[in-house]
Amino acid sequence: MSHTNLCSRTHQTIKPEDLKYPMDKTHMGYFLIFNQYEYGRNHDYYDSPRKGSIEDANNLTHAMTHLGFQVKIYDNQKTHEIKAKIKKYTTSSVNLQV
Repeated sequence: MSHTNLCSRTHQTIKPEDLKYPMDKTHMGYFLIFNQYEYGRNHDYYDSPRKGSIEDANNLTHAMTHLGFQVKIYDNQKTHEIKAKIKKYTTSSVNLQV
């Protein structure tokens, strides 16, 4: 069901099957992980890196790869770097069929 159809049904109950992501495509799309475990000097967490975030990223990578996504992990990115990566992947011609 298209986004437009879902929006026009504001007074109707939306069924869970209307919201499912199709999982039968050759290229499921990209799954981006921005793993921030170190912070700059002016951040509250500067002296205490996020322990366990690398393991979390690895677990997510395993799960999403199993579902057919192409996983990309980016560690300790600055805001402008994150925005650039998101733009790169959302405008990729590979994603036109996703």
